[in-house]
Amino acid sequence: MEKLTFEKEKFKQETKPKTAELENKQRAENDETKLLKRYGDALAQVISTQPEETTDLPAYFLAVECTVLIWL
Repeated sequence: MEKLTFEKEKFKQETKPKTAELENKQRAENDETKLLKRYGDALAQVISTQPEETTDLPAYFLAVECTVLIWL
């Protein structure tokens, strides 16, 4: 019984650093600033550059709006 208790405590001590490391990693991944950066980078890869011709702007903004709505 004592050996089992000792093993259980040993296991808890070994898993504490790993658990804390995983929690820190998840917290860092979910940081709002990093999420916004990640989404911004992804949108930059999907959306084309803004056209110089003013007549093409309505179509461009419509495409941007559709792209953003798909992501939501």
